[in-house]
Amino acid sequence: MTSPTSTGIPSMHTLSALRSHRGVVITALLVLGALLAFRSVNSPTTVAVVDLEAIYDNLNEHKDAEARLSAMVDELASELQKREQEVKMVQLELQAFSPQGQGFVETQAKVEAAIGRFRAYQEFAKIKTERESERLLKETYDRVKLACAAIAREQGIQLVLLDDATPQFAPTDPRP
Repeated sequence: MTSPTSTGIPSMHTLSALRSHRGVVITALLVLGALLAFRSVNSPTTVAVVDLEAIYDNLNEHKDAEARLSAMVDELASELQKREQEVKMVQLELQAFSPQGQGFVETQAKVEAAIGRFRAYQEFAKIKTERESERLLKETYDRVKLACAAIAREQGIQLVLLDDATPQFAPTDPRP
């Protein structure tokens, strides 16, 4: 090859040689890519499909988690009933007073406070139930994914697809 000119700019001959080498490199890369693609075509990919709905329906851990969630919901509902009874008791107490009578304002404040506590606990119970349900579902999902990955490694499965599609619902079904 010729050296660059005294100005430091490569000569036309040098640029032409670089272009021809670039073509060789690109051609070599294309051939290598084709060979790798051909090689992967010859070895089939092992694929597994995991039906998450079937796993959840048959997994004892998931059933146990649902039982724990149900017990928690029952406890929250019991406490909510107690608070509702408290509101009713204070409302009955309020009915004993005439609106102009002494103690009416204080008892009315008790009723409002009891209703506020009831509604706050009601919202707390709703949020706690939703979060616990989401947490249990996520934990089960993560365990299923880890188990699937371990089985795939053991059995040489290269691609695992998780089928998490929900079954179709009737158009009149109010569930999402």
